[in-house]
Amino acid sequence: MTGPDGTRYLGNVMSAARSVPGGDGPDAVNPVETVIVDAPAVGPWTVTVVATQVNVGNPGQGFALVISGAIPAEPSAGPGRT
Repeated sequence: MTGPDGTRYLGNVMSAARSVPGGDGPDAVNPVETVIVDAPAVGPWTVTVVATQVNVGNPGQGFALVISGAIPAEPSAGPGRT
């Protein structure tokens, strides 16, 4: 996940149960990743999901993304919006 200032957080890179920037690289082993930011900066955040392997066929591999917190409604005006 990348904050509006370019700070990059990788899943499960923690200190005192909170996410910290950096890490040794993406985790290609664990299917569940967590990022916790107590005081997120104002602005657009980007979540990027990259799979090293995805099971296809019958059944295929499911996918879910959960984002929680005090997430305001999308603004009605701004860059690219009318």
